[in-house]
Amino acid sequence: MSTASEIYGKMWSEKEYIIVLQSYYQYKESPQHADTPFIRELSDLLGRTPHSILYRLQNFTSIDPSVVDPKRKGKAHITEFGRRIFKKWSDNREILNETANAFLRDEKLKLEPDLFNPNPIRIPITFNNYELLDEIGKGNFGIVCSCLNTKTGKVYALKVIDSSKIYDKDCVSRFSREIKALKSVEHPNIIQIHEDNLDTQRDYPGFVMDLADTDLSSFLGDSKNSNKTSQRPILDTNTAKNILMSILNAVQTLHESSPPIIHRDINPNNILRKFDGEWALADFSLAKFLPPSPTSTTFATKTHIGMGTGHYTAPEQYTSLKNADVSSDIYSLGWLMWELFSSEGPFPRTDPSGLPKSLEDIFLKAVSYKKKDRYSSVIKMRNEITAALSTIKTNM
Repeated sequence: MSTASEIYGKMWSEKEYIIVLQSYYQYKESPQHADTPFIRELSDLLGRTPHSILYRLQNFTSIDPSVVDPKRKGKAHITEFGRRIFKKWSDNREILNETANAFLRDEKLKLEPDLFNPNPIRIPITFNNYELLDEIGKGNFGIVCSCLNTKTGKVYALKVIDSSKIYDKDCVSRFSREIKALKSVEHPNIIQIHEDNLDTQRDYPGFVMDLADTDLSSFLGDSKNSNKTSQRPILDTNTAKNILMSILNAVQTLHESSPPIIHRDINPNNILRKFDGEWALADFSLAKFLPPSPTSTTFATKTHIGMGTGHYTAPEQYTSLKNADVSSDIYSLGWLMWELFSSEGPFPRTDPSGLPKSLEDIFLKAVSYKKKDRYSSVIKMRNEITAALSTIKTNM
């Protein structure tokens, strides 16, 4: 049985970060591109592609306070791990040089063929195109890492099943279903899948998808921290409208697809902002194809287990995932609207809702305890929300 690292490669280590950070300072003012000699040298030494080395240099440039040239600053995704390394070692440049040089000598020794290592192993390239970078998060059953397209230099996200779940048939089934669900729809407000190995990789299935700039939970937290009054609603009206309508459009597309798909886990953690500014729905690990599609019976699951996220989960879903349907997603959308527009908090509440008057009845209908009292479709809910939002004054 192959290991995940044999299939997908290894994430960047602190040692590699330190070596490239030293070069960043050494060649800070030099031209930098994939064919630059020092980048080629680092690539050969670390077994990383030139695009990967260049990307790390851009990471450091993007957070270096001494760089004021907007043409060089750019926008490069860097994890908290990378930020900590930059801060720790940038403040100790002399120690950085000594440590990096020691690591460099160690890497050079690893490249020397000998009796026990005649062919030094290079880091594998996933799907023939992608090089693994950093771990950036975890879903219900999978680990999400950033990865680099070695041909274009563009960064994506790679999701692989958690190694602790590979013997759990239910988890493997759900992970497979997530891939099938994402492959079956295409919409700007749904995270797009680019490649997968579901048909060829039984041990550690994975897929490449769009990389996000942030998720809605973090975005709300950052916005609240930057708001001196810390009052709700946290976001300005235009931003809240954009997010809500984007996710309504995404869920409507899912429900109207053939076969219909219900998400079953709509919440701020699974709503992502892509680098193009679009908000998109992600994490389809609890998604379900609705009958009469034959796909709906492809995977057997433990339907007696209720899953979801906090108050976003519909009451019927707490009892069993099997009970969830279109109205369960509508319930979650109601609470999303509350999150974006309510002046009440911090705890979710329906009375008083704190919502603008034009949204209050829509909210109460969407989050009704009984499924039959909710909207019968997302499009009906969306039409009423669109009309209501047109009456709300914009605040900035």
